[in-house]
Amino acid sequence: MDDFQWPTPDEVAQMREGVEARKAEIREELMNEWVAVSDRLPKSCANVLVAIRWNTGNAADDVTDDVYIAGYDAYGDCWQDAFGVIGDGVVTHWMPLPEPPK
Repeated sequence: MDDFQWPTPDEVAQMREGVEARKAEIREELMNEWVAVSDRLPKSCANVLVAIRWNTGNAADDVTDDVYIAGYDAYGDCWQDAFGVIGDGVVTHWMPLPEPPK
């Protein structure tokens, strides 16, 4: 234990850069992954990107898939966008929003 040496400030800075780079990689990996609502729901009231399947007609194949920004309301057990509750569509998947630009 006598030969232990604390890292130098430069070594600490390099380690921090490595950790930040890896965090960015992990964040990027997670950002490219859609999560099925049947697997997991986002934190309540957090805005996320959602994939919605809309029934656009009477036939079973009259559907449209779309992407919106919305939040899940755990208390009301519903999805809401800027206009209110999403009632006509079925949210199938979600993913976190990207970080804003710096």
